[in-house]
Amino acid sequence: MAARTLSLYTFLLTLVLALGACKKDDFANETVNELNKLADDIVAKVKEGDDRAASIDAAQKMLDEKRPDLQTKMGEIMELRGFQVSEETAANVNKVRTEAGMKVATLQLDLIAETAGNEELNKKLEKLTDDFTNLVDGK
Repeated sequence: MAARTLSLYTFLLTLVLALGACKKDDFANETVNELNKLADDIVAKVKEGDDRAASIDAAQKMLDEKRPDLQTKMGEIMELRGFQVSEETAANVNKVRTEAGMKVATLQLDLIAETAGNEELNKKLEKLTDDFTNLVDGK
């Protein structure tokens, strides 16, 4: 009888842990999708309009507005351990973090001709990319 009770408790504990991992999977996937959308929005904002400095300022403002919430979430994701999320989710988180970071970092290459002779524009773009990179890293 004791063995049967122990097996039941083991099963219930396993079930609770599995359900908890599913919740972490959903949280992690939703957060990196939000991060990826922000990266797309930043790139689109910087590339739109004729006034590049104003476009970068608008993108920085967008990042600054979303950063507090996303920073907290990314910090939580960076602290997740292997048993808290599935392998598939962990791989997706790493993939999306890398892709989102590259999207924003590529802006520096795309705008190199414009920023080469304009120190102020270059500083704004560097701040934007550095801030986003820190966000991706959960800082």
